[in-house]
Amino acid sequence: MTISDVLVDQGKETVSRFAEQYGKDKVHFVKCDVRNEDDVKALWDETVTFFGSEVDVMVNNAGVNHLPGWKICVDIDLIGVLNGTYLAFDKMSRAKGGKGGVIISTASLAGCVGSNELESSPYFIAKHAVVAMTKSLGTPKVYREHGIRLACICPSFTDTDIVTGDKQLHQKIKEKYDYELMPVSRIASAFVSLMKTDLNSSNGKALVVVPEVTDFYWPNHDLQMLKWLGLGGKLLKKAKPEVAIFTSRLQFVWLLITFLAFYFILRFGLCCVF
Repeated sequence: MTISDVLVDQGKETVSRFAEQYGKDKVHFVKCDVRNEDDVKALWDETVTFFGSEVDVMVNNAGVNHLPGWKICVDIDLIGVLNGTYLAFDKMSRAKGGKGGVIISTASLAGCVGSNELESSPYFIAKHAVVAMTKSLGTPKVYREHGIRLACICPSFTDTDIVTGDKQLHQKIKEKYDYELMPVSRIASAFVSLMKTDLNSSNGKALVVVPEVTDFYWPNHDLQMLKWLGLGGKLLKKAKPEVAIFTSRLQFVWLLITFLAFYFILRFGLCCVF
C-alpha cells in the first residue's frame, strides 16, 4: 500500500507505524498534491517501482472542507478525484493492455443531500460530483470495455480535520446538526466491507455510512424517475396544455394517481385469481 499526502511528516509517521506492524516492504509513502497531474502520475509510477507490480486498487481519499475557498475545495475534492480516476483508467484499462482494477473514492453524505447555505456549498457540489462520477463510470458497459469497477463511500460527520480541524466550524456544525462524530476506524471498516462484497453488486454504488445504522447503498433510480416523471409530464401536456411546469405539487398528485392505479390493478388481479 502506498500512502500519499502533502503533509510529509504526518504521512511518513503513518507509514512508520504501518511498517512496524506489516513490514517495511508492505507500505510506502509518496508526497502528492492531487491537484497536480504530474504529482499523481509520479505517485503511480513510484508505487509500481517500489512494489514491482501493477496497481490493483486506486483510492481517492484526499479532501478539504470549504474554508480554504471554493476553488481550492473543488480543485482538491473534485479535480483531484478526477485526476486519480482518469489516470487509473489510463493505466489499468484492459482496452489499453492493463489488467483492470478497482477505484474507490471517498465522497460524503454531503454528496447525497443539498446544502442550504452559500459558504459550504462548494463542498456539497464537489461531493455530489464524485457520486455522479461513480454512477456514470461504474456501469456494466464501462466494466466490459475496461475491466474497472468503481464505488464511493459517503460518510456522515467523521473525526478528521475536515470537521474538527477548525474549532469555529466544528462548533457551528454541532449547533446546526444533531450528530454523532464517527471514528475514522468506522469508515475503514466500511471500506473493508465494501472490498469484501461482490464487486459486481457494488459497481457504481455509493455506500452511506452513518452512526448506529447498517451501511446502505444510496438508491440510484435516476433513469426510472426520469421516465416516470416524463410519462406524467406527457399526460399533463395532453390534459392541461396551458400548464407550463410540472411542479412538485403536481408530481405529488401524479404519485398518488400512480399508487392508486397500482393498488386497483393488484386488487383486481388478485380478485380474478381467487
